[in-house]
Amino acid sequence: MVADKLRANFDAISKRTSLTLAELDEAENLADQMSHEIGLKQQTPEALAQAARDRQAAYTLAVKAYEQVRAALTYVRRDYDDANEIMPSLYAGRNNSNIKKKDTPEPNPGTTPTTTPQPGTEPHPTGKAPTTTPANAPSNVNATPTAAGSDGKSYANTLADNGPFLR
Repeated sequence: MVADKLRANFDAISKRTSLTLAELDEAENLADQMSHEIGLKQQTPEALAQAARDRQAAYTLAVKAYEQVRAALTYVRRDYDDANEIMPSLYAGRNNSNIKKKDTPEPNPGTTPTTTPQPGTEPHPTGKAPTTTPANAPSNVNATPTAAGSDGKSYANTLADNGPFLR
């Protein structure tokens, strides 16, 4: 817009400025390039999302190819049992904090574990296993006792502590 105004009145201002028509054309071209770049910058979320998908796909292909070559190497070097030294797993040495919780103390081997009542539990009338009353259960529903394991914990508590696999 400024270039159009200057060009329209160039005869009147040419004696008072050192600006030439060539410089005015160059400035107009630079302004067009800048507006084009700004327009591209505003479209970058789609471009960034596509680049992220491309990177993820490339990483997936690289990992799959690495695992295929590793499987072939394991087969070829099966007599020497050194495939992991030649081509280690990409996931070797990673610390998985889900395997063992550090804040859970290990019971002493010579002692009998004691259980503390959990909120929402009450002792069974026979004294064998605790019953759990869910917070959203109706009050007129009787809870049934849960089976206790050899360590005195209920099966539900064992699942909560160790997942579906018992020790």
